[in-house]
Amino acid sequence: MVVVLHYQAGYGGDWLYFTEGFDLLVHGHANVRHEFTTVHYGNGGLHLYGSDPDIQIGPLALLLAGVVMAMNDVSRYLAPTVLILVGLATLGGVERTALRMSPGTETKIRQLTLVGGVLVMYAWVQAFVQWRHLDAMLVVVGAAVALSAVARRQPWLLGAAIGLSVAAKPTALVLLPLLFALDKRANLNALAVAATLIGAFWLPFVIADPATLHAGAPQIPIRLGSGLAALGLRAGGAAPSAIRAAQLLVALIGGGFAVVRRRWYLVPVIGFALRAGLDPSVESYYAIPVVMGALAADLLPAPTVPTTTMLTWLVFSEPFGLPGNYYWRAPSMTVQAWLRLCLPVVLAIVLVATPDRHTRAHPPADREPQAAPLERISVHLPAGRVSSPGRRWPRSGLRPVRRGRAAARQQPGPS
Repeated sequence: MVVVLHYQAGYGGDWLYFTEGFDLLVHGHANVRHEFTTVHYGNGGLHLYGSDPDIQIGPLALLLAGVVMAMNDVSRYLAPTVLILVGLATLGGVERTALRMSPGTETKIRQLTLVGGVLVMYAWVQAFVQWRHLDAMLVVVGAAVALSAVARRQPWLLGAAIGLSVAAKPTALVLLPLLFALDKRANLNALAVAATLIGAFWLPFVIADPATLHAGAPQIPIRLGSGLAALGLRAGGAAPSAIRAAQLLVALIGGGFAVVRRRWYLVPVIGFALRAGLDPSVESYYAIPVVMGALAADLLPAPTVPTTTMLTWLVFSEPFGLPGNYYWRAPSMTVQAWLRLCLPVVLAIVLVATPDRHTRAHPPADREPQAAPLERISVHLPAGRVSSPGRRWPRSGLRPVRRGRAAARQQPGPS
């Protein structure tokens, strides 16, 4: 971790978009300093997302960024430590959910968390220490809380976790299938809470400026190593304006199948992986929600070999990229593009189609074992004789065989 921090921390990442977005949201304008000049942006407030499509950060994350900026120099030194502590706490939350769902496997779960946690924290540092994507961090934390809420059957917490995640970053909409993972009444409660929070944060912007609904279009050209390049779209060209809707639709379909198959714990990895596989860019900060979701898929409902975690980390986290180099150039960009496109699809099919690990370990019996019939012996008792306090044996004289001394004492004597 020290090596990762040394090579990847301190670049400033995309924090510029947070400072600009906060000023536009709260003050209605922003002065952004570039290399040789200062550019003035206006028309913010509730028109922020409709007027400045470069800002694709949710209002909740922008408000939290304002709190961080208010701390001035203190946040500069404390932020890396706090971010890593939040990552460890989130990892611990996923581990506790696994311990709750699979008691008796504590040692195996902790070993798997230790191995997979190294990969998770590597991706965590890339996204939140190097790139400083505060909005994505809130989404990953929200996904972990949502999984815990489903395992504990807490619909209010589930709805709040997903609603606040969407308020921080719209891509958290891929978690919506989790709202249908409980029984009907609990699902309605979770859905009501999530809809209320999403409406409270986003509806004012949509009402004030309907162009907000179209503000999620990608602003980055198609990279050579992206899944869209593997589909035949020209690298360097603009991504289709409908790609965000396509990403959301595919992710919701995959997550929906997982819930129908009672694999609700697969929703994060399937949703975020399909979304990243269809994104025009290949920056390493896309990896953390996928890798964290993959670790949850390896831990829940019972621990297994962390194959999913390792595969997603290798494909999405740019493990062999140098500092300041966003791309994994080995073995080739074409191979990388096909890996990013195919791995999410293969994982979704395999994880949803294979039997539940609890089912494989404890297959349900076809029928309950029948109790052996009681041996009966015919004894002639006088009519109305009581064999035990408050109980009469039927006149047929049928009674169960008793073993030991008690049976000998109760056998009828010679006539």
